Amino acid sequence: MSAVVNAAPPAAERATLRHQLLISLLAPIVLVTLLSAVVTYYYAFNFATLAYDYSLFDSALDISRQTRLRDGRLHVDLPSAALDMLESDTHDSVFYMVTDGEGAFVAGHRGLPLPPEPTAPGKPLYYDGQYHGNPVRLAALYANIGGANSASPALVLVAETLNKRRTLANEVASYNITVNNIPPSAIETPMQHQAQVDGYLPSNEAMAKTVPLGRLGTGDDIAAACVFLCSDGAGYITGQVLGVNGGSVM
Repeated sequence: MSAVVNAAPPAAERATLRHQLLISLLAPIVLVTLLSAVVTYYYAFNFATLAYDYSLFDSALDISRQTRLRDGRLHVDLPSAALDMLESDTHDSVFYMVTDGEGAFVAGHRGLPLPPEPTAPGKPLYYDGQYHGNPVRLAALYANIGGANSASPALVLVAETLNKRRTLANEVASYNITVNNIPPSAIETPMQHQAQVDGYLPSNEAMAKTVPLGRLGTGDDIAAACVFLCSDGAGYITGQVLGVNGGSVM
């Protein structure tokens, strides 16, 4: 008679198997965690970029409204208080430059990076660049100045270094916060009405013809979308662009 005895694997072999199993489980977990952190930071940084881009556009629009044609030349009449407010940021450096329709310097900080492409007057263009060796975010706005050649609009640039944007992105990314975007569209606002008075935008009727729904949006339209994105029903939506634009962008 013979018997077969299954001997248990040595302790060293069992330890090796446990080590291999642990590595095979931890590696994907670490990889997913790293990817999740990168994606979260990416969306958080984009959120911060959008928030501060709108502030740059507001500054460019204000400067354009203070630009006048006098004795055949453009002049920027910025009150000292407004200039101090523009440059009083404690976290970032803010710069601006105005050029006329021929590209000649009018006022501000010389040498700001020019936009990569022209846009229609009144429509901002955002882009990244370098100024004095520092990365900056810029808003470019072509503006028709009253009395000047409308075929050659003036160019207003406002630039800002990136410290606040990176700080906000890091703070948001450390929490489980969803980040979505409602981009600008044809919405009736006091700023839009003022831009029409100043000649930067066409009438409501003209703009409504470009919208498939045949009307401009309202603050209530934007508010309804914001309420939804802040609700529990949107708790699994993040990193998305929700276009509240009447179908003008599809």
